Amino acid sequence: MKNLILLALLLNSVQAKDFIEIYASYANPTELIVSGRVVDSEDKKSSEERSKEHSLWQNFKENLRSFSHDEKKNIDLTLEVNTFSTTIKTDDEGYFLFNLRTPLTTKQTVLLYTKNKKEAKEVKLFVPNSQKHIGIISDFDDTVIVSDVTNKLKLLSNTLFKNFKQREVVKEVKEEFDKILKTDNIENRAVFFVTGSPHQLQENINAFLDLHKFPKRVLLSKKIQGENSDDLLSTIAYKYDKIVRLIKMYPQVTWVCFGDSGEKDRDVYLKVLKNYPKKIKAIYIRNVDSKKIEEVYLNQTAVQN
Repeated sequence: MKNLILLALLLNSVQAKDFIEIYASYANPTELIVSGRVVDSEDKKSSEERSKEHSLWQNFKENLRSFSHDEKKNIDLTLEVNTFSTTIKTDDEGYFLFNLRTPLTTKQTVLLYTKNKKEAKEVKLFVPNSQKHIGIISDFDDTVIVSDVTNKLKLLSNTLFKNFKQREVVKEVKEEFDKILKTDNIENRAVFFVTGSPHQLQENINAFLDLHKFPKRVLLSKKIQGENSDDLLSTIAYKYDKIVRLIKMYPQVTWVCFGDSGEKDRDVYLKVLKNYPKKIKAIYIRNVDSKKIEEVYLNQTAVQN
């Protein structure tokens, strides 16, 4: 029945102008979180159209589009899971957040649609394995992608005048990811990126991670507009709160944390380690000057499975 409803909604959305962007959708057996934004569909452009041959001007125009969406404020959105549904309104910048407590399984259908039924999406929840395992929490800029955050001119140049196909991956960190993923046969391992980058860059970030074959993950980025927006200057508090929430949502996971020396990742992870010492397996920090990966902390006795 749900599949028929979804099909009908999708068929009705052919002429729609609303477009639902989903930023994060993850859950445990009793709680789900789905966040995103509703914008004008004409503002959307597929990341597949980006090319290594694009000029600085082409990249600038395309990247600028990410920050100039025509938001759909006060739109009624319904999220349906199992036999339960709830409706909320987008805020004054088109953003929405569902945080529900309801019994969940890994194969159930979750639907998200506008009340006028002109836009609909099937939400793919990321539900980490319930077995004890090693998960990953990672920063993005200067941890897995070269961004030059400490040099604001280079940062702006990388962000605005290059596309994700032209950006440089940090191969050493990708190799560390791969080593962790090969330690056992756990499927749906908990992998989260916690970044200070704004929501508007999320599509580009995920496209970069897909291009370089990073594992299935959830990307948590900053909300810089609308109601209850994140403080742009509060790096430690922002990342700490996100990480602690993950620790509490997934008690079966022991975490390996990746960051860089360009901002305050070391301080964030050490604060988490101090307050949740049994939940941290290791901390690795990429030195943006020497380009080397520093092992800040390693717990040899952490249970892996």
